[in-house]
Amino acid sequence: MNNSFLVDYKTKTYSSFLKACQTVVQKQSNKSFADSIREKSEEIAATTETTKPTKPGAISARDMTLEGYKQHIYDKISEIPIDPSLTWWHWNIEITDSGFEAMKNDPEYEEYVLNAIRVNFSAVDRYHSANYCILHFGATKEESRSMSFGMGNPSIPQDREQTFWERRAEQKKRREEEYEEWLDKRAAARRWQQEQLDQAIGKRKAIQRRMARKGEDNDPMSPTPTVYEANVATLVVDSVSGILLDK
Repeated sequence: MNNSFLVDYKTKTYSSFLKACQTVVQKQSNKSFADSIREKSEEIAATTETTKPTKPGAISARDMTLEGYKQHIYDKISEIPIDPSLTWWHWNIEITDSGFEAMKNDPEYEEYVLNAIRVNFSAVDRYHSANYCILHFGATKEESRSMSFGMGNPSIPQDREQTFWERRAEQKKRREEEYEEWLDKRAAARRWQQEQLDQAIGKRKAIQRRMARKGEDNDPMSPTPTVYEANVATLVVDSVSGILLDK
């Protein structure tokens, strides 16, 4: 699996923007959608740095799923500040699945990887050049390596798989589109329900008018028209309540 994570000077700002958008979507979404997002957020946010004591009720890194741990690490990387002199630098951070497993089970190795990334992001480029840098991490320190190219260099990968971060952005976009579609369907359903309700009320009033006219022709002491009218009204109410949604 391609676990590349593309990072540049705008990543931290963009990550904060995505989190803010996610919060808004959570508040506006339906219950099942909000629950799924909230559960994912709680899973990620439940753990602090793995080198610190685990808070009561928090999920440790070892207890996370691999996908949940990847998101946890990518969020940490997104928060690492980048020196202003590296504005035109781009990093492709590659961590293999075995690398993630090693980090998940060894806090010291996790800190080694994050520290290596911090060192790269804090470097000072006096020339404010534009470079493309690949940072690769495997299951051990010996598998770590880095490569750097000037932007425009033909060695920079052009045809590649989607990264985890890009897949995540696409999934988020699909969920937002599904939510908008759900809102449209719900609005259409409510309009249809209102039409049905209006029709039912109209029919009920018509029946009441007919029964009132019949009652004028019948013996005023006869209970039959009143009973019949009540039965019809009950049927109309029951048929309407069966199609109403919660508002």
